[in-house]
Amino acid sequence: MKTLVVEILKDAAQWKISTFYKSESIGHRHYSIWKASESNIEVLCSDIFSILNRVDFEGKVTANSLGELRKSSHLLYNQVFPQEIKEELHKTDASHLIFYIDEQLVRIPWELLYDGSNYMCNRFAVGRIVLTSSKIHSESIRSIQPKLKMLTLCDPAGDLKKAYEEGIVIRNILDKAKEKIDVDLRTTDVELKYALKNLKEYDVFHFAGHAKYDKTNPAGSGLVFKDASLTADQIAALSGSSSMPVLVFANACSSGETEQWEIEPAQNIRIYGLANAFLLAGVKHYIGTFWKIQDNLSMEFAREFYTNVIKGKSVGEALRLSRTKLIEKFGETSLIWASYMLYGDPEDHLIFIDKEEKKRKIVKIRIISGICFAFLVLIGIVTHRSFFVDSKPKSEIKFESFKNVFYVDTSGNVTAHDVMAIFNRNIALKKNVYSSSEEGSTYSAINAVDGSYESRWSSVHKDPQWIYVDLGDMCAIGQIRLAWEAAFGRYYFIQVSNDARRWKTVWKTWHGTSGKDVIDLKDKDVVGRYVRLYGKRRGTDWGYSLWEMEIYSKILPNVAVHKSAIASSGDGYYAAEQAVDDDMGTRWGSQYLDPQWISIDLGSEHSVNMITLFWERAYGKRYKIQHSNDKKDWVDACVINNENNLLNTIYFETPFTARYIRLYGMERSTKWGYSLWEFRIHGIKLP
Repeated sequence: MKTLVVEILKDAAQWKISTFYKSESIGHRHYSIWKASESNIEVLCSDIFSILNRVDFEGKVTANSLGELRKSSHLLYNQVFPQEIKEELHKTDASHLIFYIDEQLVRIPWELLYDGSNYMCNRFAVGRIVLTSSKIHSESIRSIQPKLKMLTLCDPAGDLKKAYEEGIVIRNILDKAKEKIDVDLRTTDVELKYALKNLKEYDVFHFAGHAKYDKTNPAGSGLVFKDASLTADQIAALSGSSSMPVLVFANACSSGETEQWEIEPAQNIRIYGLANAFLLAGVKHYIGTFWKIQDNLSMEFAREFYTNVIKGKSVGEALRLSRTKLIEKFGETSLIWASYMLYGDPEDHLIFIDKEEKKRKIVKIRIISGICFAFLVLIGIVTHRSFFVDSKPKSEIKFESFKNVFYVDTSGNVTAHDVMAIFNRNIALKKNVYSSSEEGSTYSAINAVDGSYESRWSSVHKDPQWIYVDLGDMCAIGQIRLAWEAAFGRYYFIQVSNDARRWKTVWKTWHGTSGKDVIDLKDKDVVGRYVRLYGKRRGTDWGYSLWEMEIYSKILPNVAVHKSAIASSGDGYYAAEQAVDDDMGTRWGSQYLDPQWISIDLGSEHSVNMITLFWERAYGKRYKIQHSNDKKDWVDACVINNENNLLNTIYFETPFTARYIRLYGMERSTKWGYSLWEFRIHGIKLP
């Protein structure tokens, strides 16, 4: 392993830049004086961050934006390095690269410098080490132990399903190296005091959830918990005699964002965000992100990182390989690969692999694998069955049209939400639950919906048995996940009901197994308040035993297409029916007056959980969504205050039942009328 160090120190208006290899031991080294144009550098940095923030809902940019990123990053590369440094970078055969940088230069995206062929972070395993005038509590830096203790806090605020899943994924990966690392997983509704009390007990800390960066007050930046945030100034205050973790991986939006680090004359120290705070407190390695990241992609990145760690890769190489893997998997336009930076020596390892032991294991695995494969081939010949099946997962619902939503809760309050936080949340979590039996108070039904994989429901040891969840109201069911303990259901049904008496079977299996069963109902119109697992036959001599029963909702189809529509005004080219013709080239337009309305007749009662409005430039600034069963008595479902948004997605936590849906405009945004390209109503016809 060979590590090149690029040292950049700022001295007034000029920089001192040098390169050397980490292994070198010499009494002096040459540096170059470089009068960098800081104004040009700031413009290019701003350009790069602007491009990075163009990512769409899936974390992608266009090919043109990717081309702009290369150009700006290459210009920045030429701005920050003189020719002799570029020549050294070009000819080096080092695998690792350390940017040893002045504290005033931390905002530069060193990892994304482009040399004309490669970004630094894709060519090298890159790390940053910052020369700072702030006092770092190096006396409390922890040494790496033969067996590590790891704290994994995922979805502590309880509203990011993918962050919750990330915790399960990481635990499962690291369980393969139990002799090297012991994982303590905590998820859902974790309070701040737990982190403050326990953080310094661990060697590694992984966080997946919400983070906030406060540009006006970076010390107030923080990691979000159920009740409060762990702020940067609180983190810095944790320094002391006991050690902080060796590695902190904050897998959250903008967890590495910062301004330049400088001590102000009037202060002994100032905190410049999460990375700065953790490092000053004595953390040896910190991994954070430049900007907003997508939950599903960040989970994949964490998966790859820890997979590489347990293979014995260095921290920097584990990051580099993760970038490479995600580019292969999602393409270079999916910019998750560019999202992460590492503070600390990239050459360091968390886990060391004994090469001789590894060789012995490989030989053993090959022998066993050969025997098993021969056995499987023999069975295949006898039974004429193929062992090679298409394991490609079914496609997920795409959310491109629903980036942000107005979220209407059960009390009618309206807040802004990210759609992934809505449709990727477990709606069974901590709801009322009932079962046919319980194997003692330790194994009560409530354990199956408490969000913990450390508690479970277990029935008595006979058939049949059941457990059902009361979701509180009618919900559209998209997916059910059953995490079985060893005592699983072999033959069981999934049923729904509106009254917990009359049950409709929507799915069943005769071949249940232990582990996790994922039941996909997205292609079926499944709506109900109560969801029941009805076990007909056990898979063991024990009862039925579930760690968790998770339920996820889905987007229902647009039921307004070509339905009857009337409006307070509008005809000819702008008739009401043009808002439900499924044609984005036609529209309804009203008179230039307040109030105005448009009403859709669905033909019969429907359960509705979402409405999408595609406005023309003359949008409604303030309006109501109302519903009725007789066109006389209208019930207000919500009042929307719309600030210059031409796509309004309104999601109802509690679906409502109605035949007629009306948009009632109270205030226009322009001097013109109300104008809609499309009025979509997402629901299902009730029997």
